[in-house]
Amino acid sequence: MIQMSGKNNLPRSTIYSWKNELRQKNKKVSLLKRGAHLQSGSGRKLSYPKEVEELVEWILVRRDCHLPVGRQMIKGRAASLIKGHNPSFKASNEWLDKFMLRNGLSMQMKTSVSEKLPAQLEKRIESFFIRVRALRAKH
Repeated sequence: MIQMSGKNNLPRSTIYSWKNELRQKNKKVSLLKRGAHLQSGSGRKLSYPKEVEELVEWILVRRDCHLPVGRQMIKGRAASLIKGHNPSFKASNEWLDKFMLRNGLSMQMKTSVSEKLPAQLEKRIESFFIRVRALRAKH
């Protein structure tokens, strides 16, 4: 430490504080790698598990029917389900983000199978590929 402080023209206290900060960060990284922050059963229990389950089911059913499900719709539905039990409940953006994360939901909709291409278009695509192959073989 003394050599480093002299070589870099820094006080020893600065080097010691950097060393302690590094040690603390390494400790946090090792805890994260072990999954200490994700232990099952840790954290507060859900206040309204039945209502949350019903909300997730509602979202999944609407998505299965290819109906839109937006953030405002989810927040409105959550408020209507939970307000009966807790009138002061606010479905904030932060609440919605954590709800979506907890339940493995996202706002990106899975794409559905597109319509079948017309037969003449398939023939044109096939002839295009044949022409490209011929040009590549030529050059």
